[in-house]
This record gives sequence, structure tokens and C-alpha cells, in this order.
Amino acid sequence: MKSRLPIVAAAVAAIASTTAFAAPALAQTGDALLNSLFRELEGSFLANGQRMTRVADLRNSIENGGSRGDIVRLDSGRSYWVIGVCDEDCSDFDVIVGDTNGNTVGSDTLTDDSPVVQLSGVRGGGYQISSVMADCAVNPCKTAVRIYRID
Repeated sequence: MKSRLPIVAAAVAAIASTTAFAAPALAQTGDALLNSLFRELEGSFLANGQRMTRVADLRNSIENGGSRGDIVRLDSGRSYWVIGVCDEDCSDFDVIVGDTNGNTVGSDTLTDDSPVVQLSGVRGGGYQISSVMADCAVNPCKTAVRIYRID
């Protein structure tokens, strides 16, 4: 099966870029902005024929240089997208996914505010989703990480 990572990564980058927003979206802040980003992203998935089911929605407020961890249960043999967005005060947000043994199984630590991690054929069980705020101009920054199962 051909990877859709370039399609999803391009969609996330375009949607998270302020130049991709219409004027009303530019005025949104905080949770309203995060929700709008995900609505546009999910619409892009559908338009590209990508079928997904949301399995988790992790929300945090994180200080510059800080991190938060959440445990999410994933089903064996399935593939997932882990996609993060952050508010208007954030310029660098990272996501690291670890297994129950503390091993990193996926990460996006690029210098951007829209991390995307693809997990394929995972072992069933709990996974640590670490949200890392690498650069927040006005503390705290609001973040959201959604996990989608690829159907």
C-alpha cells in the first residue's frame, strides 16, 4: 500500500499555515483555532479519499519548554496518524510516541507547529503520546493532538 504521508503532511502544513486561512479563521484564537484547523484537515482527508476514525483528542496547555504525556490504547495490527496543532502563540510544537517499554516508535520534532506521525502495524496496547512545546511566545500555549485510525 502506498504511503499517504506526503498527502497528509502537505494538508497539515497548508492548513496550519496562516496564509491558508480565510479572513474569519485568522481572527480565531485558542480552542476555536484548534477546532477550525482540525475541521479543515478532516475535510481535506475526505476530499483525498482517506477514510479515518478519530480515536483520541488530547488537549493541553503547555508552557514554553514544557511537555505533557497521555496514554492512548491502540489496536494491534492497525495503522494510525498522530497529528498535532497549536494556538497562535506557538511556533514549534513536537509529538513523540513511545511504547510501554519506553521506546520511541514515532516522532515529529521538526521546527514547525504541526507535527505529523504515522504509525503502521502497531502492537496492541498503551502508547505514551508526548506533546512537547519547543517554542511558545505567550505562555501557556494551547495544543491538541488527534489520533486517527486509518480505515
